[in-house]
Amino acid sequence: MVTDGIFKSMTDPIRRRILQVLLQNELGVSELVSVLGAPQSTVSRHLKTLREAGLVDARQSGTSATYFPVRNQNGPDRDLRDRVLDWSATQELPAPLRSRLDDVLRSRQTDSDEFFSQVAHRWDAMRTDCFGGAFHLDALTALLRVLDLGIDARKPLTSKQIAEIAKWRTRTEDIQAVMARAEAVRLAKRTLDLDDELAANVKTTTALLKDSPARVLLDKPGIGPVTAAVALTAWSHVGRLHSEAAFASLAGVSPIPASSGNTVRHRLNRGGDRRLNKALHMAVIVRMTHDAGTKAYVERRVAEGLTKREIRRVLKRYLARQIHRALTAASRADDIAEDTIAGTPLSD
Repeated sequence: MVTDGIFKSMTDPIRRRILQVLLQNELGVSELVSVLGAPQSTVSRHLKTLREAGLVDARQSGTSATYFPVRNQNGPDRDLRDRVLDWSATQELPAPLRSRLDDVLRSRQTDSDEFFSQVAHRWDAMRTDCFGGAFHLDALTALLRVLDLGIDARKPLTSKQIAEIAKWRTRTEDIQAVMARAEAVRLAKRTLDLDDELAANVKTTTALLKDSPARVLLDKPGIGPVTAAVALTAWSHVGRLHSEAAFASLAGVSPIPASSGNTVRHRLNRGGDRRLNKALHMAVIVRMTHDAGTKAYVERRVAEGLTKREIRRVLKRYLARQIHRALTAASRADDIAEDTIAGTPLSD
């Protein structure tokens, strides 16, 4: 019976000490070993017995686990387990164990402080590397979904909601809500700042593109400043790539022959400049959604039996050809214009 397991678990003095220590603070196996001065195998064996009796449970964190006493757990022996824990809490922890427990907790805090002091100056860069530039907005959305701060975050946050959060002031509420609201305000303000920086970058990029051969790309459907800038950077100048086929190969949108015998087929090109490939992909997605001519082409090819994925690959190849030809023609036109201006005699 479970009742017998509970009484049996308390017959061993080491198990009683483990329970007393865990009532003071959650600890891992290695920390319990340091506090009790017992071998790890012994501590692990006694923890297993306490878990089977329902007196202790583990909280997993990555590859490690911390153990803690369980109260108010449902079951026929709930009252008995709570009485055992209450009795254990009244027992005085011996001075040597108390001293070692304090040392373990201080060491834990010291390790934490050393870790954050080492990574503090690199924290923003690490966060961006791990989560990308959208971290602040994602973190704000997650915070508002976990805690009710008066904003409906079931759907993506709108610009109006973010602006409203950034204007929040300190309120009289419990400490948890105060801290959460302050963090929400910080994240909202940072999101708005990033939006302003992004708008400024787009404005500057657009101005630079209008003074380059890539200006002709801005008039084409599905191509914005970012896609045009990526395409211009990859293309560079006339002569870098000998043909539009070379540009398509650079973008990773040229199908690779994989025929065998009488079977003629091609496989997907997974090489090339993946940033350029992604830019072409997004431009094609926009065209398939909003451009009337592209939508009509998609309907025709679907009727012929092609899948949407196959159609996207065809359109990316076509777009690569279109971009290369447009950049080359615009660059040569600029060269001719410059030569004409240079050869024009100055008027008296």
